Amino acid sequence: MAPDRAVPLKSLVPGTEDFYYFHCLHAQQQEQFDKVEPLVTQWIQRVGHTQRVNEILARQALLTYDKNPQKTLEFLRNKLGVNFGHQREELGVEPNLPTKLDPAQIARATLMPRAFQHPNTDGFEDTALGWLMNEKLDGDRRRHLISRLARPDYAPLTKLILDDFGYPNSGGFGQFNIHRLLTQTQLDELLKAKPDLVNNHHWVVASLIKLQPGPDEDWQHDSKAMTAYLDRLIAFSQKLPPVQNPLKAQTLYHRLWLDRSQGKFDKERFFAYLQLPRPVGYLSKALAESQARKQFPADLNADLRPGTLLPPVGNDELLVRSYLQHFLLDAANAKEFEPFVNDIYLKHLFAETKILNGLGEPEQWAALLPAEQFQQLKQRVEIEFDPTNRTTFAADEAVALDLHVKNVGTLIVKVFEINTRNYYSQQLREVDTDVNLDGLVANKEATHTYNDTPFRRVGRRFEFPELKKPGVYVVDFIGNGRSSRALIRKGKLKILVRTAPAGQVFTVLDEKNQKVDAAKILLGGHECSMRRIRRSMPRRFCWAGTSTSRTSQARSLCRSRINRVGSRSY
Repeated sequence: MAPDRAVPLKSLVPGTEDFYYFHCLHAQQQEQFDKVEPLVTQWIQRVGHTQRVNEILARQALLTYDKNPQKTLEFLRNKLGVNFGHQREELGVEPNLPTKLDPAQIARATLMPRAFQHPNTDGFEDTALGWLMNEKLDGDRRRHLISRLARPDYAPLTKLILDDFGYPNSGGFGQFNIHRLLTQTQLDELLKAKPDLVNNHHWVVASLIKLQPGPDEDWQHDSKAMTAYLDRLIAFSQKLPPVQNPLKAQTLYHRLWLDRSQGKFDKERFFAYLQLPRPVGYLSKALAESQARKQFPADLNADLRPGTLLPPVGNDELLVRSYLQHFLLDAANAKEFEPFVNDIYLKHLFAETKILNGLGEPEQWAALLPAEQFQQLKQRVEIEFDPTNRTTFAADEAVALDLHVKNVGTLIVKVFEINTRNYYSQQLREVDTDVNLDGLVANKEATHTYNDTPFRRVGRRFEFPELKKPGVYVVDFIGNGRSSRALIRKGKLKILVRTAPAGQVFTVLDEKNQKVDAAKILLGGHECSMRRIRRSMPRRFCWAGTSTSRTSQARSLCRSRINRVGSRSY
């Protein structure tokens, strides 16, 4: 408001933003534009491009338009980002621009040099990998290409992998995921070209996976499927060097176990197992001190389930002992087993086998046993199930169990029927032999009296005609301070789950793979039949042929517990 603005400008502190701003503003009002630019330059050097700086620059550009219009227009174009790149449209003129894309610009020959500017194959899409492996690649690009593959269905794949093995810094078989996805034919081709792969753990596991049963095979409950699978494993493992002795021992052990459960005792297969150098206490001195035992021991605790799906062997003495007892029963001596089994162990077992089976008088074999062991054998109580016993029966099949009994004058047999609905609801797990039966009254109880000598082990068969209806039963055998328990399942239910457009669909089948229409499902503590599921659960759960909830929780709950109408359950 001062009559002369130059007077209050003198009161401003030099170097401050107010100083520069009001001096520039006053100069522009006085049309002294040449004084503004030096002041703005100093101003920017001190405080940078602030809002006030930009305001003065914009005023300066607009106020000096008549003196330098090009400079003002250039300032506005840069400030506002204005671009007048439009072309004038002329009617009736032939177009002078191309109307189609030049194929040469997107041809493979044109794009490949650009993609090869990368030191690897990152310049190529996954869809190009199929034909790229037919090109001549250097070692680094070839290795990077192999690392990207997710399918084995490429003809030159085997050659690429072999070439990569010969390139420096190769991690060998198992370095890349595609190695584990190779087909059996490709694995055999690699082995033929590189025989030392038999010593590679990853190659062995990849080959074992190809031998595994298909997802539709119930091999764990189907003896034929289990036999076929174990035979495949044995045939494969026999071709491997001694370093794979743990695999050989595991496959033979499970096959011997399966044979025994079917009442078969293959001596040739048993000898093949005994010949393997294993860290066990009953091993013969010659085999224990052998070079093979020191270099390539068959670790019975090795976990090979990723390849074989079979649990570790652990302690194999019970199985070996049962086989030896079978073959020694009618043998005149045990010499044929001495190269593999400790002679003292054999001598004691030979005498024990004869005594337990009542071959001759016990005193006849007592000289082969220490006095203390002979006395223990006499006092020993046995209630053991025969290995050929089954625990799963069809719904209409008769139930019988074979038992080996020794030194038991009175044998009590108790039969309990399990209320599976209550058990599943409370425990949320399958019934096993550890089920607590305290305080329960047996559905049937019988007492058997025997007068056998305490040295004799006698095989006895027990039939249970009262187990007529499907269900889960526990049978307890009690005698002379010892007990053994069997869990019997009559009938079997299994569930099929498939994904439908609206969610999960469930179907219940019996042991004959017949659809069970009258079924109930226990869901979150609530029992629903097929017809009631839709009504009780608001559009969340329905049965086979209708939609269900898409949630995985619903699927797991539906699958967990299924009871058939009546007492049939699984």
